Amino acid sequence: MTYSFFAVSFSDVVELLKVIIWPLTLLIIVFKFKTFFGSALNRMQSLDASATGISMTFQEKIEEAKTLLNKSKGALQNRAKMSVSESNDSAYKMVLDVKASLLDFLSEKARSKGIKPEKYNPKSLSTHLAEIGLFTLQQQKAINTVFDLANSASPSITEDQAQIVEDLYDSIK
Repeated sequence: MTYSFFAVSFSDVVELLKVIIWPLTLLIIVFKFKTFFGSALNRMQSLDASATGISMTFQEKIEEAKTLLNKSKGALQNRAKMSVSESNDSAYKMVLDVKASLLDFLSEKARSKGIKPEKYNPKSLSTHLAEIGLFTLQQQKAINTVFDLANSASPSITEDQAQIVEDLYDSIK
């Protein structure tokens, strides 16, 4: 008496394992690295797609700003900071105001050394001022990061992100 319904050959078992193993492996990997995938998906909100490719913009620059802030944390502790909650302005307007203040600050520094700031874009002006010794390399990086953040900011920026931009600007002065 042969039971063909229950007769399973070795090759059938192998085929069943082939079908099951890849989805199971994928699930194990996702559960093992769920925090990594979660943070990557969180950063996806700041994708910039252009003809040159896809790049993560704002969130990446915020992380760079946090790193620069940590390096200059001692200088920031001595400064009085205005809380974002005390301000009635939107976070986006706050970032634009920081950008305008930084432009004024750079122009004032350049004019004090007899340099015409109109001849330079903001990043090249900060580079030139760093080359003549008005800024340290860390300050120049902070200036460029503030400009990058302000230029890539959108009206949906959060107050925490705007506060990081303002703190970074405060660390430059």
